[in-house]
Amino acid sequence: MGMELTRRGFLRAAAGGTATVLAARLPSAGAQAADDGPFRHGVASGDPGADRVVLWTRLTTTDASVEVVWDVARDQAFSDIVARGGARAEPGNDHTVHVDAGDLEAGTDHWYRFHALGATSPVGRARTLPAPGAALDSLRLGLVTCAEYEFGYFGAYRHLAERDDVDLVLHLGDYIYEFGVGYGSPPTVLPTPGPSIGRTHEPPVECTTLADYRMRYAQYRADADTQALHAAHPLIVMYDDHEVANDTWRDGAQNHQPESEGAFAERARAARQAWREWMPIRVSGADPEQVHRSFRLGDLAELWMLDERRYRDVQPANAFFSYGSVDPAIDDPARTMLGVEQRTWLLDGMAASPAAWRLMGNPVPFFPLVLAPALLDVLGSALGSEVSALPPLPPPLTVDDWNGYAAERRTIVDAVAAGPIPDVLVLTGDYHETFVSEIPRSLAQYPLDAASVAVEFVTPSVTSPGLPETLERAGIAAPDLVDAAFEANLTVNNPWIRHHEGRSNGFGVLELTAERAQFDVLFIADRLDPATPASVATSWEVLRGSSKVAPAAGPLAARGRG
Repeated sequence: MGMELTRRGFLRAAAGGTATVLAARLPSAGAQAADDGPFRHGVASGDPGADRVVLWTRLTTTDASVEVVWDVARDQAFSDIVARGGARAEPGNDHTVHVDAGDLEAGTDHWYRFHALGATSPVGRARTLPAPGAALDSLRLGLVTCAEYEFGYFGAYRHLAERDDVDLVLHLGDYIYEFGVGYGSPPTVLPTPGPSIGRTHEPPVECTTLADYRMRYAQYRADADTQALHAAHPLIVMYDDHEVANDTWRDGAQNHQPESEGAFAERARAARQAWREWMPIRVSGADPEQVHRSFRLGDLAELWMLDERRYRDVQPANAFFSYGSVDPAIDDPARTMLGVEQRTWLLDGMAASPAAWRLMGNPVPFFPLVLAPALLDVLGSALGSEVSALPPLPPPLTVDDWNGYAAERRTIVDAVAAGPIPDVLVLTGDYHETFVSEIPRSLAQYPLDAASVAVEFVTPSVTSPGLPETLERAGIAAPDLVDAAFEANLTVNNPWIRHHEGRSNGFGVLELTAERAQFDVLFIADRLDPATPASVATSWEVLRGSSKVAPAAGPLAARGRG
């Protein structure tokens, strides 16, 4: 992370030394991204603090090393520049630039831009976090996840970029997909709508090398709606599996074949290097691979972004992809998703936090999702899986998420209950579907006492298909029957799940106040339409101190920036 920081007084004095831009505007959502000049991938901000924020850009150049100048101002016209410095774009970082711009005012909008090679970048807006403990009336966070380029336009990003009431955005993983053209990897590659709308992956093969991953990020970041989102709001990001390979774990992945794709450790290092290069993230010099981190959001919230891939043990064996696990490793207390150090950091941090709300930035779902024996017959006939060996007790429905690490999940639930650690909200991606769920204190007792220790909101995917569409694209017999059976299973055997919708794409907006939290889910009408509208589909609220979720009276009211 090459950067050069200076203090406000010096920078104001030096303000006359850089070319000025009189008409500085944020990139318009839906506008055409620049296809020439050095700033073809736009600008971004991320990992905001109360007095600083990471600023990002990339230069399209063949030069070995390029000097870049950056400005931060209090106003969009850059008449009041409060910070300026220099950095270098180097080929070793794919000519990406990260600047940790400091000495900024807390809880305030700042505008920023870059200058290089005789050109000036688009303008971005970055809002610093409120000071730790600062009294806030409310805070609004956007939630996004799972953006598969070949499945349509990123309309969810566009609509979130256009919202002026959002303070920051959490990206909960699967920012890119490693697949080649099509959805999945040989021998199972499903068709996508990408070819029909001119959106097919570059490179056209599965990403396995640093050059591959860099090219894939370049493609995603050339998207106009993606650039608009990054320019409008600071992002706090965490990877999931597809930034490396499907179902990644510590030493491998379901979608990695060492005999043809080389050592997994080398692939994972390359993939995560590219992710760090292309994301507006603050990297630790001591261990750049350690990316779990926390943020204080005034007096209202503290956020822990969890790395649920780098430290995890291999997923348990399963009978049909992730459906119907029979592996007793699920309940092995020695197995971990977070690793002992990260789990201790999370639990100690939540226990000590004085904030009103404790937010877990959680890439894969945490809530229990169990599969009734009656559904196994449907799976067996429609999906053709080997379900006869499944045990009579309800097994978990998926094993790549926390259902495959049930013992460690119980450790976290027990710690939250025993603390007690109040007002925990779990903010989740990964499923390509919308869920609202309570986190039961005990699965066995929940039907009797409905005791919950937290509430989880699973935001819909930006474009990636849910289970019903995936079954249809796979040519599975009777997909509607399977879909109906899953819905019945959720209702009867998972009473803590309060809401589910599995076919729509979109994003979430979470509002926090001292008394309540509200989660609005917004769906786009058609991801194949670049101008698709979006509307609120459902709204849910949690009262402080309850750990229970109920339908909200209505969508969040419009408001200006805080």
